[in-house]
Amino acid sequence: MGPFNRYLGAFGALLALAATFLPFTAYTSFFSALGPVCGPAAVWLLALAAVLCALGCPLPAVPLAVLLDLPVLLVLGCAVYQVGLPAMLAQLRPGAWLLLLGLAALTAGAILPPPGPPRGEIFPSGPASST
Repeated sequence: MGPFNRYLGAFGALLALAATFLPFTAYTSFFSALGPVCGPAAVWLLALAAVLCALGCPLPAVPLAVLLDLPVLLVLGCAVYQVGLPAMLAQLRPGAWLLLLGLAALTAGAILPPPGPPRGEIFPSGPASST
């Protein structure tokens, strides 16, 4: 996991963590909408994903990113099904947009491949030793 991927994943997780407590709709935040059990669990998973991305561990961060994307997409999908897309978009507040942006950055940081060696460089660690 390259440094850009680590920073992107950690920044995305921290942005999503902060956005969890901001107003998701006019009536509630995403944390309170998840309930007394799932809300703290989502916060702990976001904090764990931020730490794992900052440490450069992509293998556990990928399932966490997908696991955290699913409830948000499920809630938004149910809202679109019940009230329609224009009405649902009109009700979303900045917390919802920041949560989506943070989860997208977390997922991208966990899934993007690490940067390869620079162009034209065949042996990035230097020439082989002749022993």
